[in-house]
Amino acid sequence: MFKGIRGRSLKYGQACDRYQDKCINGAKCIDKICKCSPGFLLAPNGWCEGFDLAKAIEMNKQSVETTPPTKANRVVQTKKQNVITTTTTSAPVQQQIITDNSFPTPPSNIFGFPDRRTTKPVPKVAAVGSACRSIDICLGESVCTNGFCHCPKGYIRQNGQCISTESKHKVAKVGETCKNGEICAGGSICDYDRKRCICAAQHVAIRGICKQKSAPAFAAPGDTCSMREKCTGGAICVEGMCQCDDHHFAEDGYCRPIEARSSKVQFVNGAGLRFSSMQVPNRQRAQPCNTAECKLPNCFCSDDGRQAPGGLRPNETPQFVVLTFDDAVNGKTFPDYKKLFENDVLKNPNGCDVKATFFISHEWTNYDAVNWLVQKNMEIASNSISHESLEHENTNRWLNEMDGQRRILAKFGGAPEEQIVGIRSPQLALGGDNQFEMMSGAEFLWDNSMSANPGIHGEPFWPQTMDYQVAWDCHEESCPKSSFPGIWTVPLNQFYGSYMRQIDSFRRSSMLRAAVDLNNTVDELEEIIMRNFERSYSANRAPYVLSLNADFLQLGGQNKGMKAVQRFLNKMSANKDVYIVTIKQLIDWMKRPVSISQMKASKAVGCPITLSFNRNPSLSTCDKPNKCLYSTPSLSSQEHQFLTCLPCPTMYPCFQMPGIHTFYDGSKILEPLAESIGLEVDRVNFVLSLFASFGISYIYKKTCSLKQVNRQVRTVIPAVVGITLLFFCFGRAIKHLLANALGSYAIMYFAPPTQVHKLVLLFSMGYLFFIHSYRWVILDTYSLDVTGPIMVAVEKVTMMAFNLKDGKAKDQSKLTDEQKKESLKEIPSLLEYMSFMFNFQTVLTGPANNYYDYINFLDEKHLVANKHGKLPSSTGVAMKKFCQALGFLAIVVTLGASYKVEDVGTPEYFKLPMWQWFFWWFITIFFIRCAYYFAWVFADAICNMSGFGFSGYDKEGNAEWKLCTNVLPYQVEMAQSLKETLDGWNIQTGFWLRKVGYERAPKSIRTVATYTLSAVWHGVSIGYYMAFFTCGLFTVAAQTFRRCMRWRFLDDANKKFAYDIFSFIISKIALAYATYSFVTMHLYPAYDVLWRVYFIPHIVAFAVIFALPKFFKPLKKPVPVSEKKPEIISDKPLKQE
Repeated sequence: MFKGIRGRSLKYGQACDRYQDKCINGAKCIDKICKCSPGFLLAPNGWCEGFDLAKAIEMNKQSVETTPPTKANRVVQTKKQNVITTTTTSAPVQQQIITDNSFPTPPSNIFGFPDRRTTKPVPKVAAVGSACRSIDICLGESVCTNGFCHCPKGYIRQNGQCISTESKHKVAKVGETCKNGEICAGGSICDYDRKRCICAAQHVAIRGICKQKSAPAFAAPGDTCSMREKCTGGAICVEGMCQCDDHHFAEDGYCRPIEARSSKVQFVNGAGLRFSSMQVPNRQRAQPCNTAECKLPNCFCSDDGRQAPGGLRPNETPQFVVLTFDDAVNGKTFPDYKKLFENDVLKNPNGCDVKATFFISHEWTNYDAVNWLVQKNMEIASNSISHESLEHENTNRWLNEMDGQRRILAKFGGAPEEQIVGIRSPQLALGGDNQFEMMSGAEFLWDNSMSANPGIHGEPFWPQTMDYQVAWDCHEESCPKSSFPGIWTVPLNQFYGSYMRQIDSFRRSSMLRAAVDLNNTVDELEEIIMRNFERSYSANRAPYVLSLNADFLQLGGQNKGMKAVQRFLNKMSANKDVYIVTIKQLIDWMKRPVSISQMKASKAVGCPITLSFNRNPSLSTCDKPNKCLYSTPSLSSQEHQFLTCLPCPTMYPCFQMPGIHTFYDGSKILEPLAESIGLEVDRVNFVLSLFASFGISYIYKKTCSLKQVNRQVRTVIPAVVGITLLFFCFGRAIKHLLANALGSYAIMYFAPPTQVHKLVLLFSMGYLFFIHSYRWVILDTYSLDVTGPIMVAVEKVTMMAFNLKDGKAKDQSKLTDEQKKESLKEIPSLLEYMSFMFNFQTVLTGPANNYYDYINFLDEKHLVANKHGKLPSSTGVAMKKFCQALGFLAIVVTLGASYKVEDVGTPEYFKLPMWQWFFWWFITIFFIRCAYYFAWVFADAICNMSGFGFSGYDKEGNAEWKLCTNVLPYQVEMAQSLKETLDGWNIQTGFWLRKVGYERAPKSIRTVATYTLSAVWHGVSIGYYMAFFTCGLFTVAAQTFRRCMRWRFLDDANKKFAYDIFSFIISKIALAYATYSFVTMHLYPAYDVLWRVYFIPHIVAFAVIFALPKFFKPLKKPVPVSEKKPEIISDKPLKQE
C-alpha cells in the first residue's frame, strides 16, 4: 500500500492523514482534517488555544464527505488539480475530493470566485446566548439564529438550557431548589422532602449530569480519552481522542453515518425534524402489479400476492419465521429477551444464531437493554417516540416520531443509525400516503404495519414493494394510495386464534395477543401458534411473522406465552428448512432469492462476523448504567426515568410539537403546504394572508361603498376581517393586541385631557417594551410573531392620543395647521376605534395611518375630483405596486434564503479579498431589504386596492396614492446621500416619530427624545442601537461634507457628475455598513464585521465632522441686509437707522 511522503506539516483546516502527516500550531488530525482538540479553539494567531467549555463539544463535523468504501482505502495524493483520489480494493471506483483551499462564494462563478460549496468550515461550540455562526454547535438545545445561540420557538431559556414553554416550569440544576415546582435537569428528580434536585441512589452529579458512582468515565466523540474514559456514541479511542471511524461523522453526541449529510432531513428552529426538499414528488396512483416491469432486486410483486420471489416452488422455498417484539424494552420485558437469546441456544440450519426484530418505542425504554440487544446483533426498528396513533397526522409528525426515535435509539442505545431501516406504526394504525412519503424521504426501507386477511384456509401473502398496489384488501382511509418505489411492506397475516362458540368464529388479529384468551393454557397457545404456522408451511411458504409483545409473553401473569413461544422455537430450530430471521434478513433474501439447497451460502442469512455496530468493544457490556430521572409535567406521567450506558441528557428526550407560544400560536392548517415548500408555517400564513387581503380589498371597494351599505357595515367589515387574519396568523397571541388597544382606549376615555397623551404613550410603549423584552430575553428567540402588529398599533394609538389632547386641552393658536386638521374634539366610538386599530388593510404589516385620514376614508371624503370632475381610480396603481411586490418576493425566495447575512461575519468570508467580501456584505443586506420591500409595497397595494391612500394630485394633474406608502425602493437604492436614503425608508414611522416625538419634545432635547423613542419602539437589541448611532453619525458627517465640499464642484458639469457618482458610492457603502448591526441585532457578529475594517467609516465620519471644516471652510451664504444684526459696541445694541 502506497503511503505517500511522510513528514508533511499541515495547517489548521487542511486535509490530513493521521498516520502520515503532522498538524502544526497545536492542531491534531481529526476525521482527516487538521482541527483543534476538544477543549481548544482556533485563536486569531492561528494556534489552537484552550477555552473554558472544555467538555462541551457534542459534535465535531467531518469536513470531507466520502462514500464509505467496502474495503481498506488506498490513499494517493497528487498535485494535479488539487485532488485526493480514493480507491477501494473491491471496485475500480474513484472519487475526487476537493481539498480545503477555496473560499465561500455563490454557486455562480460570474465574478471568478471559487465555489462556496467547497468550503470546509470548522464548527465551534457556543452556550445559550453566545455568539455563533450557522455552522457552530449551540449547546442547551439552542439553535444559531441571527448570529447568536437562541432557544427555538416554543422554548424558553432557563439556567443555560432551552425548555418547552408548554411546561410552564423553570429548570433547576442538580442540588438546586425545586420547592416552586421547578423541573430538575441532568437526570435528577425533586426530593419533595428536602425540596432539592437529587440524583438516583448510588449516583453523583458530574458537571450537572447524574452519573453512576462506580461507572467508568464517559467521553463523547471529539472528547479526550487519555485517562481511560469510555468513548460513547459509537466512537473509538485513537491516540487519546474519541473518534468516529471513516464511515461516520460526529454530530449530536454520537457517530452518524456519512450518508446522513446528504439526507433530506434537517433540524429546523423549534420545529424539530423537517424535510429540506422544496417540494413533494408528484406521486402516481398505484396500479395493479405488472410483473413484466417489476424486477428484483428493487421491485417485487405478484398478481395475487401469494407467489414466492424468483419463481421458486413451495418445496424449493425455505420457510421463514420472522420473530418480532413490540413496544418498550425495560425491566418488564428484558428478562424474557435475555432468556431467549442470552446463551445463543437457538440456531438456524446454517449454524448461525437466531435473531429477531425489535420494534422499540421510547417511553419507558431502558437504553442499556437496547445496547445489549445491539451487541447481540438483533435488528432494531422504530416504533415511534410517543407510541400514540399517527393515523391522521401529517408527514412532519410522522418524521419527528419515527426518525426522531431512530436517532434516540442511536444516541442512547448505541444502535447504528444506518441500520435502523424499518418501522411499525404505533398501535398498527397506518398513516396512508403521509406515512410512506415520510419513509421515502427519511430513507426507511420497510414497513411492518399493514394487516392482511388471507382467510382461515387461505394462503398467506408475501411481502412486496410499494411500486404497485398491494395484493391484499386494504380499503381503509389510512391505506396508501400512491406508488412508493423501492419501499417494502411486510404484511401481518392475521392470526386465527381461539374459537368463540357463542358466535361460531375464531378470534382474528394481526397481533398474537389479541387472538388468544387470557385463560388459554400453554398447550393451547402452542397449538394456535403451530396451526397458523402450518398455514404457511404447508402451502406457499409465505413468511410467518410472529408478532409478540409483553402482554402475550406474560399472559395471565404466568409467562404462559413465553413458554409456548420457547416450545415453538425449539421445534423450528430443529427443522432443516425453517429459518428464524429478522425482517431485514428476509428482505435481503427476497432481493436475491435462493432455494433451500443453497441457503447455507446465502449472505442474507449468514452469520455476522464483524458488524459496524460492534465497532466499540468497550461497550459490549454495560453492567453499571446511569439511571436518569426526570420530572415531566407536560407528559401523561409526571415522572419518567430510563437507564443508559451513556451520560444522562439534560432534559427528558421526547417528541413535542411546537406548543402554545406567547406571541405565535397561529393556524396549522397550511402546515402540509409549508412542509412541501420548505418554509415555516407562520411565514406561509403571513404571506397568504397578504394575498387574501389584496383580494378582499377589491371586493370591499366594489361592494361596501356608502351607496351600497350603511356606515356601520362599512366600519365593521375591515375590523372583523383584520381580527380574523390576526387570529389565523397569531392565534391566541392576539390577546396582546387586544389588551394594548382596549387598555389605551380606557385611558383615553377616563384620563384627563391634559394628561391623556402622556398616559397612553407610557402604557402602550411600556406594553410594547415588555413584549420586546419577554420575547428577546426570556424566550430567547426571534421569529415572525405578534410584536410587529403591536408596533404598528402603538404608532396608531399614540398619534390618536396626541390628537385628542390637541383637540380637547391645547391652545389652538399654538397648533400647526396639520395638528389642527388632525385634532379630535371627542373620543371616537369604540366601533370606529376598533376599525381604525384592526382594519385588515394595515393590521398585519402597517403602515400606521392617522385617525383623521382613516375616518375620511370610511366617510368617503378622501377622494377629490380632478380638473375634469372625475374621481381617481386606485385599481391601476394598486396592480402596479402588487407586481412590484411579487418581484421582490421572487428575489427573496430564489436568492435571499441562500445567502445569510451572518455568514459575512464568519472566518471563511474574512479570508476573501476585501472587495469580494464587501460585495457579499452589500448583497446580503440588499436581500434583507427586499423582504421589507415586499411586505411594505404589498401593504401599500392592499390599501390602494380598497380605495385608501389617495394623497392628491401632482403638478401634471396625475392622481397620487402615497398616503399609505411606507417605502420607496428606487429612492433607497439610488439615493445620492444617506439622508435621502433614510427618507425613503419606513416613511410612515418617520412621520410618527416627527408627530409624536420631535414636534412634541422641548427644543433642547428634540433630537435625543426622538432617537430614544425610536430605539425603545424598535426593541431591546444592541444591534439596533449601534445602527441608530451609526446612521446619526453618518447623517451629520454627510451634511458637513456637503456644506464643505459640494459647492466646490458646481462650477463644472463634469466635476459635479464626478461628485454625484462619489456621493452615490459612499452612500451605498454607508448604508451597508450602518445597517449590518440592525439586521443581525447583536453586538456579535456585527462587532467582528466592523472590526474587520477597523471601524474606518466611523473614524472617517468623526474626522469629517470635526476636522474637515477647519481645512475646507463651508461656503458662507450672503446674509440679506434685513437679517443683519447691528454691531455691538456695548452691552446694548445700537438702534438701526
